[in-house]
Amino acid sequence: PLSLPSSPSSPSSSSSSTPWIALLNPFSDTIGLLNASIAAHSAAPSDPSMKELLEGGEHLAVCLKCMVARAGAMQSSSDATVRDTKGPQAPVQKSPQEVHDALFGSVSELLADLRGHNAMSSKGTVAAATSRHAALLIIRSLRDSLDTHGAQAHVLALRTFSRISLMHSRADFTFESVARLMALVRTLCLTVQQALSTAQTLLEIHRNLATIDRISRHLSVTLDTDDQSFEPLWSRFEYAGEQQLVSVKLLEDGDGNKLGPLNTLIEILTCPTDYDMEYEKAFLATYRSFTSPEQLLEKLIQRFQVPAAVPSALANRLRVRVGVLFKNWIKGHFHEFDDVMIAKLRTFVVENFAVDRELASLATMLSKEIDAQELQMKEPPEKVTRVRSQFRLIMPTEMDIISIPDQCIADQLTLIDCSIFNSIQNEELLNQAWSKPKLVHRAQNVVLMVERVNNLTNWIATQLLLTVEVKPRAELWTKFINIARLLHSMHNYHTLMGFIAAFSLASIQRLKHTKSLLKKKVHAILADLEALMNPSASWKVYRQEVAAARLPCVPYIGVYLSDLTFIEDGNPDLINKEINFSKQELVWSVLGDIQRYQCSSYALSPSNPAFSLLSALPALSSDEMYALSLIREPRGSDFKDIK
Repeated sequence: PLSLPSSPSSPSSSSSSTPWIALLNPFSDTIGLLNASIAAHSAAPSDPSMKELLEGGEHLAVCLKCMVARAGAMQSSSDATVRDTKGPQAPVQKSPQEVHDALFGSVSELLADLRGHNAMSSKGTVAAATSRHAALLIIRSLRDSLDTHGAQAHVLALRTFSRISLMHSRADFTFESVARLMALVRTLCLTVQQALSTAQTLLEIHRNLATIDRISRHLSVTLDTDDQSFEPLWSRFEYAGEQQLVSVKLLEDGDGNKLGPLNTLIEILTCPTDYDMEYEKAFLATYRSFTSPEQLLEKLIQRFQVPAAVPSALANRLRVRVGVLFKNWIKGHFHEFDDVMIAKLRTFVVENFAVDRELASLATMLSKEIDAQELQMKEPPEKVTRVRSQFRLIMPTEMDIISIPDQCIADQLTLIDCSIFNSIQNEELLNQAWSKPKLVHRAQNVVLMVERVNNLTNWIATQLLLTVEVKPRAELWTKFINIARLLHSMHNYHTLMGFIAAFSLASIQRLKHTKSLLKKKVHAILADLEALMNPSASWKVYRQEVAAARLPCVPYIGVYLSDLTFIEDGNPDLINKEINFSKQELVWSVLGDIQRYQCSSYALSPSNPAFSLLSALPALSSDEMYALSLIREPRGSDFKDIK
């Protein structure tokens, strides 16, 4: 069998050597699960929400099956070639036992987890599906996540097969070659696990929809009637003049916090005389922190139904204001609507907007806006279409990263990260959703962006440590620093932070002999970039620069997440049982800043094979990297001792 050469400390030991082909066997189990998911939903083809699962699952299953079958065929047909590698034609580089065990041990654990995938659904996300509306929004979010991870798993599977084929054709079984294979298999395992977890969660939520409907009906009967949020608007209203409708204000406590119940917030939002654009933006961006889309729709419908005691001219102005708010909500936040809400809004507009000529024209505008948004929702998003087409059309080849032009790498990394950043929605950043099991389904793009920068950091470090000789390693380090400089010039601070973090890892920082070969000019560039992305004084230097940066720009998401965490932890949602809207305004100050950068994008297009290679970034674990770092530069070694 193909196995990693044993370490010098145990030359006769074969028990610690793991067959390479056996590493791929658990993916056969993956194929079974994917096919089961496909079969389950093929029985209900009328459900369009699972289209991506069917297509992505079928393609990934075929890809993994092909990879396992071809690898198995090579195992049985090339024994002679494998035996020949023990001769002088393919000298084997021995590796320390700790790295040997770290590589195979960690990958074996991942594969063992992969075999237990039946228990991988996200219980927190399933528990969050407490209504049909919530369930459908979760399904929509998870579907996009599944598509992303499925596409990444696809390209990683192709690259794994490509690496195995290359190793056999070249009879290349050195430790470094195996380590590269392990990085691919490790990352493929983690990515497939994420895809399977998402698929399992989707299946469980779909199965629970009938139960969710029953729970929702029960909740609608047992709501706490003392909660002012559920008290109908106008329920205690007695008309006493126009001022009564236009002078509604939030109360302020001793600390200057603006407080009020939901009904008061709605009344200010739909004031017939004064239009506060910033208040509306803050409300629409943050309302999911204190109410739901269904309840907001119901409140606005109630607000439109003005009591007969209100003069007709004033009543119509108020109705127009509600209609304009509907239009702005639909245009900027249509993803918050499900089919039931859309049908309810359409019916309400048709039946109630004919009372006035101005309202009738507004009804036409609303209908056209709903039609346009529905059409856009049915079309595949640009990101998904682009990623799928590129992953399905390109067979990544084994390219030496040093041979790809620096600007090309900077462009393709920026294209990928900018696409994810521009996809982030407001609700992903509310209530620290990215870090809470019951809310993380809301924050798929935020999570993806954090995962992406962490993967980039580990990939850079892995590439450096897999470079055996010190001079080529210094050249690659110089290349990465130059790419970081280009990212800075492109105002892509998020991806830049991934590079700075990589250079700060313990496994890289300790490579003093490699670093000594960097030129002074390169050291100066690195020092400037590290000073820019220094978190001291609450990222003072970075904040000053990014505030003045020209668009397009991809800011570092970590700073925003820190700011939002500080706001969430330092300000209560409710004070004396009333909504603390001052907190929502603080949150909006962060969200508004993010939206400013989301208004533009780079004039870049995918360039293969670099785009496909950089879309999935295989890496070793931190323990594996540190063990490998000790091989590259042992403790106490002199430069003359380094290869």
